[in-house]
Amino acid sequence: MATEVIDAPDRRRYEFRIDGKTAGSSEYVRTGDVVAFTHTEIVRSREGRGWAGPHCARPWTTSATRGCPSCHCARSSRSGSPVTASTRTWSTGRRRSRGTAMTDYGRDVAFGVFPTPSADPADLRTLWAVLAAAEHGGLEFAGIQDHPYQRAHLDTWTLMAAVLSRTERLRVFPDVTNLPLRSPAIIAKAAASLDVLSDGRFELGLGAGAFWDAVAAMGGRARAPREAADALLEAVEVIRLLWSDARSVRFEGEHYRLSGVRPGPAPAHDIGIWLGVLGPRLLRALGRVADGWLPSSGYARPAQLADMHARIDAGAAEAGRDPASIRRAYNVWGSITDGSSGGFLEGPVEQWVDELTELVLEYGMDTFVFGPAAEPVAQVSRFAAEVAPAVREAVLAERG
Repeated sequence: MATEVIDAPDRRRYEFRIDGKTAGSSEYVRTGDVVAFTHTEIVRSREGRGWAGPHCARPWTTSATRGCPSCHCARSSRSGSPVTASTRTWSTGRRRSRGTAMTDYGRDVAFGVFPTPSADPADLRTLWAVLAAAEHGGLEFAGIQDHPYQRAHLDTWTLMAAVLSRTERLRVFPDVTNLPLRSPAIIAKAAASLDVLSDGRFELGLGAGAFWDAVAAMGGRARAPREAADALLEAVEVIRLLWSDARSVRFEGEHYRLSGVRPGPAPAHDIGIWLGVLGPRLLRALGRVADGWLPSSGYARPAQLADMHARIDAGAAEAGRDPASIRRAYNVWGSITDGSSGGFLEGPVEQWVDELTELVLEYGMDTFVFGPAAEPVAQVSRFAAEVAPAVREAVLAERG
């Protein structure tokens, strides 16, 4: 169990305990764009093997792309941004023993892929091979990012239609829909249509929006954070109205309006609405009105998840909902290797199994959407064949 004992703008320290005993600590201090990181580990594994004392201390700059080369302690942002307390992702690489307090909603564990929707012909061949590996390997989902202003990307909704037509089992969703550039009424129509055409294999990820300069450059309106949040919640209402069996529907909001439109077609199944949100207000609203949560590990670190789950659960309680009815999906990036650990989800299969199992049993996540750092076809094949089945087995064994 990790506990944050120092939380300051330029210094953060964690201490973690296993079975009630101090197991080590992690601390980093920022000076400008450089973060000096030191991790002290007393017990490296449940078997007791390891060493004591600081074993890694190195500067992290804007060019850093990997985490500590000696342990599971952390990895840097892949975006090239400065590595600070707010961008670092970490994991102890261990699971608590049964009987200790943890966040586990008891949901079935699911897995998916996050392919790059590049329009380049060679990249497109890779995308189809990645999806084939996911489909044949028994993964459940494919999540497609939606950045219409990205000139190198295909249109997400057109691509999702093609993916659904070329697969038989994979469930597909936008990860997440760019709401500022897409009308929620048209999103509802398109989602229901894809669900009908695919015999119920479509889910809907929604986000409030980001990259506002790019949105504005494409004709959308840049929204302040409060406006973007309000628009997202209105969009959920609009979409649900347009999936209803009402004869006609009306809605009068600050951002969206319906004036007697007739809903249809009805989706083939109850499409889940999953929100990619992080702020306290939207997390609580998610618990009231949405079917799933869809954060990314680079923005919602494992250490932050418990507080975020609590806000979702509070919203669910307000609405009289079972918190376990809400899917908790996690976009994760990394590399499966045959060598030693290079950081969170950067290492051998055993590390991946241990860390993903920990994320289920201790951190409350139930679905993992994998974006490989390199060699996507080989990585997804290995993820499907070696990691996913082992995590399912480990979770079942731990739950008893």
